[in-house]
Parts: sequence; structure tokens; C-alpha cells
Amino acid sequence: MNKTKQMIQYLIQCDEIVNSSLYMNFLEAEKDNTTQFISESTVTLSKYIDGSEQKRFAFSIADYRSITYNNISKRSMTNENLEKLNVVQGIIDWVKEQNEIRNFPDFGEKCFVESIDTTEETPNITGIQDSQGNPPLAVYAITVIVDYIDYSKRI
Repeated sequence: MNKTKQMIQYLIQCDEIVNSSLYMNFLEAEKDNTTQFISESTVTLSKYIDGSEQKRFAFSIADYRSITYNNISKRSMTNENLEKLNVVQGIIDWVKEQNEIRNFPDFGEKCFVESIDTTEETPNITGIQDSQGNPPLAVYAITVIVDYIDYSKRI
């Protein structure tokens, strides 16, 4: 089963992602509300005597959001940057909620998903992309990990 495809189908259940444009390993970050699914990898954490294996599927989400250089309003504590950060925070919160309610991606009948989580509690800003258009874009990174048992080699 293609775990990348399954993860994309799973992620589009998240409002913050479905309301954005989702890309796979490619992105022209010219507009606001663009999310990129990148850098997936699978590692084996443990091998068991029956042939089953505990594995981790990990991937990154890069989310591009417009930024402003306006200060935070002292009266209302509002700012476009805070609002955009909260949208990206919504992705992290959604993943953590899915883990709590045990709503996991479908990795097929030969896999048992144990957990899904992010490595961050808050979005990590990895840089500012100064584009030709206005406004410049903040690049937020989120790493998501899915731990599962693979029974496909079980004897």
C-alpha cells in the first residue's frame, strides 16, 4: 500500500489543509495558503521474532503564509502574523487530536497504526521567502510521525 498516498488522503480531512493548496514535493510559493508535503521516509524501529516490524513513517509539511511587518496592536493584540501562525498551529492541533481519538491513516490490513504525532508543539518558522510579488512569505515547518506495526513479513 502506498503510504504517501494514504497520508495525503488522511491530511485532506484537516480544515487548515483542505482550505489550502496541497502539493507533493513541488511548490511555487507565489500565493498565500499553500501547503507542501515533502521528505517522507520510513525507518524500522524494532524487528520481532515473528517477522513483524515496528516502523516509523515520517514526513514534513512546509506551509507558506504571507507575513506583514506591522507591529502588534497593543489594544487588541491582533496582527496578521499571529493569525497566520494560528492557522498553521491548527494543523498541529488537528494531528494531536486525531491521535487522542485514535483516528489514524489507513496503512492497510497488514499494518496496525499505533500513533500519529508531530515533533513540535508549535509551528517552527524556517525562513522568509522574499518573492517577486507581495507580500513576502513565512515558511513554517511541521514534522509528522506515524508509528505502526508492519505484519507483512509475519510468519
